[in-house]
Amino acid sequence: MSEFEQATATATSNEEIALRALATAGRFLDAARAEIPNIARHLREGSLPEAMGSLGNLLEGLGSIARLTVDMEQVVGPSSRLRERVDLGELTVNLKEIVRGQEEQDWNRVADVVEHRIAPRLAAWKDVFAAEAEALRQQVAAP
Repeated sequence: MSEFEQATATATSNEEIALRALATAGRFLDAARAEIPNIARHLREGSLPEAMGSLGNLLEGLGSIARLTVDMEQVVGPSSRLRERVDLGELTVNLKEIVRGQEEQDWNRVADVVEHRIAPRLAAWKDVFAAEAEALRQQVAAP
C-alpha cells in the first residue's frame, strides 16, 4: 500500500483526503529536492543502477503531483488555484525531455533537466501546496 493509500484509508471526508494528500505531496517535494543532486551525480558518473531507482521514484512522484493538481478542483472546486500555480505544461515538456534523454541514453541531458529545470520548481510547489492546504482548512472550518 502506497503512502498516499495509507494516509487516505482512514479519512472520513473528501476534504480530509485532500488535506492528507497535500501533506504527502509536501513530504515528497522535500524528499525529491534532497535526492535530486544524488540522482544527477549518479547519472553524470554513469552509475545507472544507483540513479534509476531514485529517478523512477521521482518521475512517479511528479506524476502524482500532476494528478493531485488536477484532482484538487474536484474536491475544492474553482477556488483551487493549484492548476494556475503549478505549470503542468512546463512539467510535461520537462518529462518528455527526460524520456528523450533516456531513449538516447544521454544521461547528462537527463541529469541537467532534473537538476536545472525540475529541482528549482520544487520549493515553490511546496509553498503552493501548503497554501492550498491552509485555504482548504479555512474552508472546512468556515460555518
